[in-house]
Amino acid sequence: MNPRPQNNNMYDAAGNNLNSSNSRTEDADINSNPSELQQTPQPQQNERTLQYMGGYSMMQPNESRRSKLQRMAKQEEEDLQRWKEEHRAGPVNLPPERLGGALSMEEARSNQAMRQRQAKYQPKLKREEHAKKQKEAEEEEIKKMKTVQREKVRLVSTV
Repeated sequence: MNPRPQNNNMYDAAGNNLNSSNSRTEDADINSNPSELQQTPQPQQNERTLQYMGGYSMMQPNESRRSKLQRMAKQEEEDLQRWKEEHRAGPVNLPPERLGGALSMEEARSNQAMRQRQAKYQPKLKREEHAKKQKEAEEEEIKKMKTVQREKVRLVSTV
């Protein structure tokens, strides 16, 4: 079902197994000269090797590109810090002034207390107003119905 066997071997770009112990032992059996074993092709620095693990393939990072990206990130971070330092908000220099308008502290507190006491009764007043409007609307409907019925009685009595 899987195109490749699931193992932890590393392969080069051509698909050759880089860390297979079987191929090394076969080479060692055929050639017993250690200098020839060292001449086996190794992956080049710029060639990226693949490592297959389960259903995933992992590539080794390109070190030159990685270091270049890290240098760029570090430079951008330094630029950002420099920009923040240059554009930092300065101190605020406002002359002191008396706030709160023309009311004294006692008057403001008494007004606040009065509003607080009235706030308790606001929902009750709203409910009462709503009920009153609803009752008036019902009375209007009843008046209309009465006038319609009276007109019907007049028409029937005249015929």
